[in-house]
Amino acid sequence: MQLKSPQLQEAIKNAQLRVQSPGFKSQIQEMLIVIDNEMKAKEDALNQAQQKMREEEQKRIEAEQKAKEIEQQKKEQEENKTKEETNNKKEDQEEQSQSQNEEESDSTEEQEIIKENPFLTLFDKATREADRIRRQVERETRKTVRKVEKETRRVGKQIEQETKRVAQQTKKNVKKISEQLEKFSQRINF
Repeated sequence: MQLKSPQLQEAIKNAQLRVQSPGFKSQIQEMLIVIDNEMKAKEDALNQAQQKMREEEQKRIEAEQKAKEIEQQKKEQEENKTKEETNNKKEDQEEQSQSQNEEESDSTEEQEIIKENPFLTLFDKATREADRIRRQVERETRKTVRKVEKETRRVGKQIEQETKRVAQQTKKNVKKISEQLEKFSQRINF
């Protein structure tokens, strides 16, 4: 009883001869090199895809942070604007009230002086008028000074906000350039 047919024995013998031949080993090595290269290429592609996903995630996070920053800045600007408007209205009302009180006081004082002394000379009247005009000029000067101070504060705040915005943008630009330089240096090293 034969366990192996003659054809099977012939095939086994041919396979053994083929395995022992010098070309077979080099064919196997070439196949292994091709497989290894394909594996490396697939691994590189996978790494690149993962890197791209990380970069996209980073961009998304940065975009969300920027949106939050912009929203916060808008909110702060709106709050500051509301506070400034309220303060301006309050100062204007106080200023208006003070001016009105001073004018009424001047008018009342003038009328009392005329009642007490109906025979005022022209010089006395002119002196009183000059005093009244001086007080009015002082009021207007204070009013103008307050307006200039308000405008100076407003412009100062705008400059401060613009400076912060430029500083943030510069920081982001420097970070972006640093990342680009890092990527470039990595490419050079490979």
